[in-house]
Order: sequence, then C-alpha cells, then structure tokens
Amino acid sequence: HIAVVGFPNYRLGDTGILSPGLVIGFRPRHGLRRLLVNASIICGNSGGPIIDSENNVIGVAVTGADCSEHTDQTENHGVIPIDALQYLIK
Repeated sequence: HIAVVGFPNYRLGDTGILSPGLVIGFRPRHGLRRLLVNASIICGNSGGPIIDSENNVIGVAVTGADCSEHTDQTENHGVIPIDALQYLIK
C-alpha cells in the first residue's frame, strides 16, 4: 500500500492531496527500475513523496497524466524508488 502526496493541478488556496493506491508493477526506464502505481499521478505531483503504509518515503513521483481528466489515458504513473536517487545526484 502506498499514497501519492502532492498538489495536483495546484491553484491558489488548494490544499495538498493524499491519493491512496498500490504498487502494481515495475518498469525499467532510463536505466532505473521504476515503481508503477495505480494511484493517479497528475501534473503537480511530480517531485512529491510516495509513502508506504508506515509513512516511510519510498519514492518520488515522476510521471503521470497532465490533468485529472487524462489519468485513465496513461498506464505510466511512475515513481523513482528512493534508493535510486543516489544515482541521479552523481
């Protein structure tokens, strides 16, 4: 179990949103094994934390839909695992 935390399609006055979901698979991309989740990742969630059921940050949201109306048009709701971030800062 996971939750996507962020500000999808943020407008002034919006509150953060916590979207529950599951890790449903893995997909290699750019040499990293990304997590695929069934919780929607929408523009504005990018860079936000993905937390597990014990509130540990397990990854960072990186790909998804451009708006909430298009969430069903992509299967690529992707997350970079937190342990892979070390490779991105070198």
